[in-house]
Amino acid sequence: MKTFPGKKLLFYLVAILSMAALVETASTLLVYHRYHEYVAEALQTRQRWATLLILQKTLSPSAQPTDLSMRSNPRPFRIPDSLHGYRVNNGSYDVTYRSAHFDTIRQFRYHVTVLADGDRYVGDPEGPNGKEVYVFGDSWMFGEGVNDEQTFTYLLQSRFRNTRFHLYANPGPSMSNAYLNVDRLRSHIGPEDILILGYARFHDFRHVAAPSRIRQFGEPKSDSLDPAAFRHVRVRLEGEGFVIDKVPFFCAYMNDYCKQPDPSQGYMDTVTARLVNAIARSTPATVYLLHVDGRMSQGMQNQLDPRVRIMDATATTFDYEYRDDVNGFDPHPGPYWNHAIFRRLSDTLCGRLTWNDR
Repeated sequence: MKTFPGKKLLFYLVAILSMAALVETASTLLVYHRYHEYVAEALQTRQRWATLLILQKTLSPSAQPTDLSMRSNPRPFRIPDSLHGYRVNNGSYDVTYRSAHFDTIRQFRYHVTVLADGDRYVGDPEGPNGKEVYVFGDSWMFGEGVNDEQTFTYLLQSRFRNTRFHLYANPGPSMSNAYLNVDRLRSHIGPEDILILGYARFHDFRHVAAPSRIRQFGEPKSDSLDPAAFRHVRVRLEGEGFVIDKVPFFCAYMNDYCKQPDPSQGYMDTVTARLVNAIARSTPATVYLLHVDGRMSQGMQNQLDPRVRIMDATATTFDYEYRDDVNGFDPHPGPYWNHAIFRRLSDTLCGRLTWNDR
């Protein structure tokens, strides 16, 4: 049967248009899935084809904005420290996260105030009666990514107005920094006071400065300072106790350290337990171990001093979704998580603080 050239041309034209429509639909779905908050701006307002955006992203990555991560004003935000190896600098900071979404740069900003003694600002009590609550931990406890007024410790200070709260947390290691801080503050901590020690399962690797932990930091970098000056606290078992030293923050300064295997989980459990016990035995205060993430090993629990009170605040203990992040810019817990922890601690502290403390 004889076919006419016009029909064949029409067939190919329809096929090409159909294929182009399918490709554009797939590209639009991809843009929506990964960058749905910018669909209107990237595709509608600017009248851009989704396929062209995908091609530009794939073939010309240098033309796209790069992820600029975190910047602070003023700088530096983190500094080397003789006691902790590094810490958040004293002062008032606006910290900005920046991330690239196709040809748009998104920004998120939060405010941090660190007082002269190294504790984060959590508000002021109305009339403290001598009883104080000390909170120690890592970046989760510190409230990385949330404003001063959104940390759970600030909320607790607002709830218990006649009790003074302190937030001595440092983004990074947890119990080792808590031990060093408690040792430094020991003369100020009395029998009526309360210590809250933040704990997550991943802290075990931090306490021993496991090679896998050091590898996480990647290539040497710092906020306008010499990266070789930064140190990571390391705890090592010795006899029935432990010793503390510091190792470089980056593998580049550690020869073959980062090629070594991590210590066994049993070893790390013992290190964590001895740190917690040393804190509990060094002061007359009531000590809570606030468990916020991961499964606490039975081996570690069996080694804890009976005076340590475990307070479980992991996902399995809540009957609702509470774990948010920092607006998609950073995986640290956001204000909803902080509020959930505040509620959990508030319920517990109500039984420990009198009406005069509230």
